[in-house]
Amino acid sequence: QNMLALTCSKRQWSKARRSAELILKGDKTNGCSPLWLTVAEIAQLESSDVRQVFTDAVAACPTISLYYHAAKWEKDQDCKDAAVCRLIDGVLNCCVAQDADQATRDKEPILLLHAALDLTVPFDFDVEPAQMRSFTDEDKGFLWLIYSLWSVCDDELSHRLSGVEFDASSQAVFEAALHSLHGTPHEKIIWIEYLSHYCNKVEKSDEASNSFRMLSVLVFRCLAAISPQRKAAAGSSVDHWWDYRFHNQVIDMYVSRLTPIDSLAVFDRLVSSFPHNTTLALRAAQLALHQQPRCIDQARQFLASVLAECPMCLSLWKIAVQVELFLGNVKEARWMYHEATQALPFAADLWRD
Repeated sequence: QNMLALTCSKRQWSKARRSAELILKGDKTNGCSPLWLTVAEIAQLESSDVRQVFTDAVAACPTISLYYHAAKWEKDQDCKDAAVCRLIDGVLNCCVAQDADQATRDKEPILLLHAALDLTVPFDFDVEPAQMRSFTDEDKGFLWLIYSLWSVCDDELSHRLSGVEFDASSQAVFEAALHSLHGTPHEKIIWIEYLSHYCNKVEKSDEASNSFRMLSVLVFRCLAAISPQRKAAAGSSVDHWWDYRFHNQVIDMYVSRLTPIDSLAVFDRLVSSFPHNTTLALRAAQLALHQQPRCIDQARQFLASVLAECPMCLSLWKIAVQVELFLGNVKEARWMYHEATQALPFAADLWRD
C-alpha cells in the first residue's frame, strides 16, 4: 500500500490501478474498502468506467461505505434514480442479517433503514432485532449519510413512510443526522453535504435573496458548531497549532458565491472570530490588496490582528512587510523585520530579505 501511495503521488495512474487490483485479489475482507475507493478515483482520472468499478467493489466488498460512495458518484452524474437503486441495495445488503427470513427482506427499504437507525417505524413493523445486523459507530455515520443522500435524490421519500410521523424532507433529515452524529467524525461530512445541497438549492431558487440569507445563517451556524482542533507542533512539547482546514473549506464554499466587496465584509467578521486562522488572514489580506482601489488599511488590520496571536507564521510577516514597503514606510518595515526575526530566529528567508 505504501508503493501504491508513492505511485499515485507520481500520477502514474495505470500502474497505481494495477497495483491496487493486485492487492485486492489477495484481500477479500471488509478492510479493502479504501482500496476500492482508490481504484474508483483512479478510474475517474483515467475517464474509464467508474460505474463498473463500483459494481465490482460492492460485489466483492459489500460495505455501507462503498454503497454510499457508489450512490454519491451516481448522484454527482445527475443519475438520481441510479443513486437511489444503489442506496436501496446498500440497505438490503448491509442492514439485514445474512440469515434473515424473506419476510424481512421484503419490507420497505426505508423502514429497514429507520430500524437500523433506531428511528420511528410503523406500529405493525414486525421485524425482530435478530433479523438486523449490528452496527459500529462508523457504520451509523454512513447510514445517516445514506439517509441524507436518499432524501436529496428521492422527492417521494416521505410518501414511502406512510404511517410514520417523521419528516423525510432533505432539510429535516440533515438536521436529524447532525443531531445524532454530534461530536463524531461524520458530523463534518454531514455539514459539507448539507451546505453543498443548500448551495444547489440557492442556484435553482426563484427567490435567490431569501435562499442566500438562509445559506448565510447555515454557514455561520456550522462554523460556530465545529471547534477547531488544537494540535501539537512537530518536535515541540510546548508549541501547538490550530487545525482550521474544515472551517476554511466551508468558508471557500461560501465566499465563492459572493462579490469581492461582500467577501471582504465576511472576511472582516471571520478574522475577528478566528484569530488563529492564518490561512484565512492570508486570503483576506490578499483579497484586500487586489481590490481597485486597494484596501490597504483593511489588509493591515487583517495582518496585525492575526500576527498578534500567531507570530510564528512566516507568510504573514512577509506580506505585512511588503505592505509597509509599498506605502513607503521604511521605518515601520524595519521594525517588522526586527519583530519577525525575534519570533522566527531560524527563518533564513527573513534574514536574507
